[in-house]
Amino acid sequence: MFPANLSPNDSLLQTKRTFRVLEGRCCGNAYLETACQHGCSYRPFTQFCCFVYDGFCCAPQLSVPTTIPASYGYLGLYCCYYEPKDGFKCKFACCPTPGSFFDLGESAAQQRFGAKAKMTMLCSTCYGCCGENCYCTQPNKCCFSPGSVSLFCCAGDCAFPCDQDAAPYVCGCPFPFCLTISPQCTCLPELRNLYPDYWASPMDVAAECTSYSAPPAKFGAGSDPNRQCC
Repeated sequence: MFPANLSPNDSLLQTKRTFRVLEGRCCGNAYLETACQHGCSYRPFTQFCCFVYDGFCCAPQLSVPTTIPASYGYLGLYCCYYEPKDGFKCKFACCPTPGSFFDLGESAAQQRFGAKAKMTMLCSTCYGCCGENCYCTQPNKCCFSPGSVSLFCCAGDCAFPCDQDAAPYVCGCPFPFCLTISPQCTCLPELRNLYPDYWASPMDVAAECTSYSAPPAKFGAGSDPNRQCC
């Protein structure tokens, strides 16, 4: 199951399962992203009480992630935004939502921005290959971050109250030992080896069933014993 807060097109959904666990703290984890696919910094959704933040810096090939609004505004007053295909466009608005500011329908905005599509935008900056946004929303969580990447290869997640979809339950020795004790005793495991069904689409499950000769029950903790391979 994927966090409903993220856009279904977010690149994090395709890569987090391959992150290697450096340190597990039950409600928050630290990872190593060996593929370095998110640039210098990437944060698609981070919530603290009623404030939500996202941002990116030096994305791969200097491209702007379409799932993060690239716009400019301060204290709710917005003057322009950037689209990868059309470049910068001037538009003035007061406390817009990403969906209304980018002239998107409700379903298109939800598909592109996820839960942020209906949130009120407070402050935004965009400098070509870098940008960040701050939103205001209903305070339904203390903190919630299904994943963020910094310094190209360092990643982490957290959630309080604990949320398995955002931060999978992992307990282990702190860095630099990199030893995971639960749900398996191993060193530097990939998330998909600890929880084979974590953020997995039906196509992912079918591919792993084809590539492994062992039955699903032996994949690791979190496996569904009733799941059938093709």
